[in-house]
Formats: sequence, C-alpha cells, structure tokens
Amino acid sequence: MELGLGLFHQVALTLVRSRTGLRSVEIPHDPLSPVTRYTGFFGVAGVGFGRPAAALRLERHLLDEQFATADAAIWALAVEYLAGNYPDPGRKVSTQVRRAQAGNLGTTPTAITGVARLLSAHRRHALLAKCESKSQV
Repeated sequence: MELGLGLFHQVALTLVRSRTGLRSVEIPHDPLSPVTRYTGFFGVAGVGFGRPAAALRLERHLLDEQFATADAAIWALAVEYLAGNYPDPGRKVSTQVRRAQAGNLGTTPTAITGVARLLSAHRRHALLAKCESKSQV
C-alpha cells in the first residue's frame, strides 16, 4: 500500500514538477515505521492511519495542471486504454440497482420488482444484479 502511494506521489511530482498541492495522505493500516518517515517523505504533516481507503488528498488546482511533458497522442492512447479496460461503474446494472434501492430508502419497502420496473428490466435481471453487488461488498 505504502509503496503504491509513494510511487504515485513521486510520478506526480515528476510530471507536475511541484511539491505544492498535496494536503494529506490517508493510509488504511497503522504505521509500519515512525510517523516522521511518512511526513518527511510526503512533505505534509497530515498523514492519517486507519482510514477506510488509501488516498492522496490534493488541492483542486493541482488537478488542472498540465504535465511538463504533455503529449496529445499519448493522452489519447491512455484514455482509450482506460475506457476499454475499465468501464464506467455507473453503467453496471448492480450500481443502478444500488442507486434505485438507495433512492427508495425510507419511503417504501424496496421490492426487486420495483427496482426492475425502474430499470426497465426483467425482475430476474435485477435480482442477479443485486446478488452480484452483494458479492462485491
């Protein structure tokens, strides 16, 4: 986990050529080294442990920075690769079922037939998607 965060941080520094913008680091486990090693490496005082997910929290302006070596052709290839290999999770039926259930919380008991009707799908299709989403939790 730490190696991945550290590598991503170093790559980002190389591409953007700036240490400013990193606000905090979140690590899911307890520290494996003295906390000062983490704060020194990342250059921020805000390193949190025992968090739900690993994350580098950035200032918004950093996301708008251009890479020093930006190349339109490489960017287009990267976007094409990501779109082809990592489909939008919002388009998965299991995500749509979860959203439909969340939208009905507190109003009426959620029935699979109602979710299927919202998705314009057969009840078995919605039930399979519901089972799929539970297995991913």
